[in-house]
Amino acid sequence: MKSHSAFFQIVACVGFMYSVSVTAGEWRFPLAISYIGGTNDIADLYSDNIENEVAGADVSSLVIPIGASFHPYYEFDAGFGLGVGIGPAMVLSAKSNSGSRDYDYLNIPVNIDIRYTFSKTGFAPYLRAGVRKNNASGDYEIGDNIGMFYGVGVEFRTSSRVNLGVEVAQDNSEIEFIVVDQFGDRSGSKKIKPTDLMVSFYVIF
Repeated sequence: MKSHSAFFQIVACVGFMYSVSVTAGEWRFPLAISYIGGTNDIADLYSDNIENEVAGADVSSLVIPIGASFHPYYEFDAGFGLGVGIGPAMVLSAKSNSGSRDYDYLNIPVNIDIRYTFSKTGFAPYLRAGVRKNNASGDYEIGDNIGMFYGVGVEFRTSSRVNLGVEVAQDNSEIEFIVVDQFGDRSGSKKIKPTDLMVSFYVIF
């Protein structure tokens, strides 16, 4: 219920932005590489589950805590902006030395956000907030929810058509995973914030 309330709040803010930003703006197209803080928590859960589920397993895993994302947004002259995003994509692959099958995990989240930029040129700090939805699949994934996220960043705007930026963001969306106990039974579940902390570096077109 809280996630739906947050979504409607964002929609209301979008309507407000359109009403106060009557002059023309511009589209901006940031591409980002992000460090994803929750990836190691998921890797640890996979390792524990496989070791409990497969007798004598010694787990090796490929964990990529770096993901790519695309966040186009429209910026009004008043400084407000409205955007959408896809990513950062998260990938994990694990396998035990017992010769069992591979265990995989993939998540490609999407989001909608509003922002306010304090300057149109030069050093341009901004704040943004929105809602994020995970789209995860994997051997132990059983569900997810919509959560709020918040970011603070700065764009370095020059006369060039290509600019740079950096951002730190915190995300409250969660994914629920099966937990395998020491007897090999899938007896419980655990919620993890897959993008709890993100540090992103942008190239903006």
